[in-house]
Amino acid sequence: MTNHPERHKYGTEANRPIRRDLERINQASHSHDRPYSWGLTIFRTVYTSESNDSFPQAVESLHALANEYALGELSLKRGRLEPPLDPAPNEALAKRFYCDVIQDKSVLDGVGPDTVGELFDAWVMEHNHDKGRRLPECADFGRSVGRFEFCIMLDQQGIDHLLQMKIPLRLQMRRCGQLYVKVVAAVKRQDLGEHGQVDGHETGRLWLRAGLGIPIIRLCIGLIDVDASLDELGLPDQVDGILNYFMF
Repeated sequence: MTNHPERHKYGTEANRPIRRDLERINQASHSHDRPYSWGLTIFRTVYTSESNDSFPQAVESLHALANEYALGELSLKRGRLEPPLDPAPNEALAKRFYCDVIQDKSVLDGVGPDTVGELFDAWVMEHNHDKGRRLPECADFGRSVGRFEFCIMLDQQGIDHLLQMKIPLRLQMRRCGQLYVKVVAAVKRQDLGEHGQVDGHETGRLWLRAGLGIPIIRLCIGLIDVDASLDELGLPDQVDGILNYFMF
């Protein structure tokens, strides 16, 4: 699949971030059974009567956020001399967003990051054909596939935050540090040596709070910077030391 028609080979159209996102997704699609898509696996960890109604709405809110990221620039006012944007890559990116949802009250009700991490490991082994993940070896996200490096642990707080989220994305940016979901990484802290102690904890599953805006979108697509490492995934919270990934 191609994202760079010949007519856009040169000029600003070819360099749009949306096209780069598509290219990265395509390049990373050979090693797993969720090709040409982006998103994260969602593990539901609350099973109250209230959440039975609100959980599906929260998942839809995440889809709305992804849709706004993909399509939002098409509604922005262009300069008088600027040509209109080609909507094809935006529409393609919007259609490719997909999240697996894992629900099992007997296994997941009220569990924390360690249990979710173990279940995520099993999911990765089932769906990722490239069993050797780069993350434990070198903490390098240069070629990461978001859905195989992170998953969402969606509890009642995360549901509430997703339902409070504002669209369009530029409005949500003002609350990115207030609204977040809990994200569990594919590794344990002790497997990462000095990299695993970035949040002040030495053992257990690495997890972080990801702001509902560009931060969670970046994790869904896969981090870009080939020099990025775990200590760039946010700042330790002043109270509990957990990483807060609110900036990008």
